[in-house]
Order: sequence, then structure tokens, then C-alpha cells
Amino acid sequence: MPEVGTEEITLEELSAGTEITTQTYLMTPEDVRKEAEAYEDYNPIYSDPEFAKHTELGYVVAPFYITFGEFVSPLRKIGKRIATNTVYSKSIRESYKPIYLGDVITKKFSVHEIYEKRGKTFITWCIDWINQNDELVLRHLRTSYWVGTPQPLIKFDRSGKMEM
Repeated sequence: MPEVGTEEITLEELSAGTEITTQTYLMTPEDVRKEAEAYEDYNPIYSDPEFAKHTELGYVVAPFYITFGEFVSPLRKIGKRIATNTVYSKSIRESYKPIYLGDVITKKFSVHEIYEKRGKTFITWCIDWINQNDELVLRHLRTSYWVGTPQPLIKFDRSGKMEM
């Protein structure tokens, strides 16, 4: 396992379509339970097979907001980190199909677009969730303002004296 965040990802090496990483997960009852409890959402469709079989879906499903540590975790797992500070700007989650217990989900983490607005650079990340049947079940577009590394307003030398 690589060290956490030792390799920096810079804006210069990114463009629309750049794939960062993919990760595969087996959807378990424990995953669903943890996510539902985190949101205090006790809908029985997430936990009760007897209830679920009488619904339109017919089976227990994962909540649409399930994340699996969605944004930072994929980078950390491959030993990478964003080389500069970013500030969360907006997020869009689109759910296309239910995620069932036992589904094998592959998350594809990539760059959707990079654009400038009013002199600032924004990057939209795309996390596609694809099931074992190669069907897109969920898409998360997360936009961040690419700030850069902030510089201190007041600088000190090693002895503690303020530099001018």
C-alpha cells in the first residue's frame, strides 16, 4: 500500500477525460447499514428483505447517497493528492439505477472538465459508478475552485524574526 498522498497531481497534467483511478467494491449489508445510520435514515428498503420484496424494486437497495469515501479516499488509496488547495464549489449527483446488495460496483474517478470563470480556474471531477453488468448506476460531478497554495501574509525566518 503506498504512503498516503506522497505523489502530487498538478493542474498541468490534467485535462478533460483524464482518468485518475478506478476502484471496485462489493455492496454488502454492512455498507448499506453504515451509510443509512450516518444519515439517520431508517427506511426499511435499506435493511428489511421482507419489506423490500413488496416494493417496486423487490430487493434491499443501497441509499442513493451512498459514498464509499467518494472524493479524497480514491486519491489516498493510490498514494496521490492534489498538489494545490481547492475549494468545494458545487456538486451534482445523478442516480440512474438502484444499487442492490451483492452488486459489484466499479467507481471510475476522472476529470470531467476544466474551465475558467472570471479569471479563476475550476475543475469538475466525475465519479461514475458502474455495476457488474456495465450499467451506469450513479454519477457524481464535483466542482472545485483551483485556488493554489496560499502564501503567508507575514513571514518569519528560522530564528523567529519577522521578515520585511
